[in-house]
Amino acid sequence: MHSGWGVKSQIGLHESTLCYFFILFSYNSFFIIPHFLLRSVLVPLLNVLRISYSFFLDGGQKRRK
Repeated sequence: MHSGWGVKSQIGLHESTLCYFFILFSYNSFFIIPHFLLRSVLVPLLNVLRISYSFFLDGGQKRRK
């Protein structure tokens, strides 16, 4: 009975540790995946917007002159 309880507590501890790691991993991926998506999508988009905005400003200044 005593040894069985020890095994059971070890299994419970292992399950809680796995659950904790799973929560930690999902929490990290929840932040890491959008971060990579933002970097891969927003950075080129911002560069294009910045280039087009500067081009538009230059064009506007040239048009005024």
